[in-house]
Amino acid sequence: MERPRTLDLVIAVAFLVWAVIEVIVGVDHGRVAVNLVAAIVSPAALAWRRIAPSVAALVCAGGLVFKTLAGLPLDGLALLAAVLVAAYSAGRRVALRRAVVVAAVMIAFAWLSLLGLPRQDQTVANYPFVALWIGAPAAAGAALRHEIAKASRAADRAARAEVVREQYAQAAVLDERLRLARELHDTVAHAVSVMVLNAGAVRSRLPGELGSERAALERTESQGRQAISQLRRMLGVLRATSPAAELDALPTLEQVPELVDDTRQLGIAVDLVVDGPVTRLEPGLQLCAYRVVQEALTNVRKHSGASAVTVRVAYDEAGLRIRVADDGAGPGHAGAGEGHGLIGLRERVELYGGTFAAAAAAEGFVVTADLPVVAG
Repeated sequence: MERPRTLDLVIAVAFLVWAVIEVIVGVDHGRVAVNLVAAIVSPAALAWRRIAPSVAALVCAGGLVFKTLAGLPLDGLALLAAVLVAAYSAGRRVALRRAVVVAAVMIAFAWLSLLGLPRQDQTVANYPFVALWIGAPAAAGAALRHEIAKASRAADRAARAEVVREQYAQAAVLDERLRLARELHDTVAHAVSVMVLNAGAVRSRLPGELGSERAALERTESQGRQAISQLRRMLGVLRATSPAAELDALPTLEQVPELVDDTRQLGIAVDLVVDGPVTRLEPGLQLCAYRVVQEALTNVRKHSGASAVTVRVAYDEAGLRIRVADDGAGPGHAGAGEGHGLIGLRERVELYGGTFAAAAAAEGFVVTADLPVVAG
């Protein structure tokens, strides 16, 4: 048996025992049988205060009318307390409109039971008191029901928002991967084309007696052309998933000063610092580094409210380190480094075996990327 149902049974039994004791010790013997009916039926109805709250409330209030019609005084506290519990349960468990109707009927029953009072005790003040006596617990139950429902809706909205956030994050990762694949196509295709051309140039210079070497180079050229053809088909598929995407000339670190100038034109002070001997990087890695700076400065312009930014590009034997620090607040939920653009950057940097971080710092918000250097 479920615990709430067990609790209801315990409450009903407790009220029933209380009411029976009151009947036995407080009523003359000529009326014990009639009093026991009200003492048993009304409190017992509390066992159904969750299953059928409206019925339980009306049965409890009906016990008051029953005693009045039987000519008995309303001298049992157990029955009156049971009515309070039933009124609260109706407000807590029943929809608002129905709870109002149930409370109104209970008040009407209670007013009717007032007719059983001695004439000297029947005053006008009894009626608003009885209405408050039943209406207050019913209103308290309805208010609690409303607050619990409100909290439940808020929790549902939060859960749905979390699901949507995860979906957007996954979509951002997929979009970045498609974008990266489209951008790298030109780099890979160019490298394969150069290999094919070089193989063809070497083959054309071979003397006639080197037939096996010539055949090997011809196979290399053929396989290279097939690879280029497959790359073009792949690019067609990627473009089909994002028709608006066009491949322009791929940017490099040499164009970072242009990004800095664009940001300065918005009134933001930007310092560009380049440390170490500049190393020529392979095109894909250069594109990755450029995108890190680009996205970090985009966040500065759109979200952070920063007034000053420092972009540091450091070359050393361990690799390439990029650090973009501003004095703003960062993107909307960037304290965890989970903005959609930042998620894409993380994917891109990790693809090249690097590490990426974006988080609030003492000076504002900092984006860092460490990339292993592969010379171009």
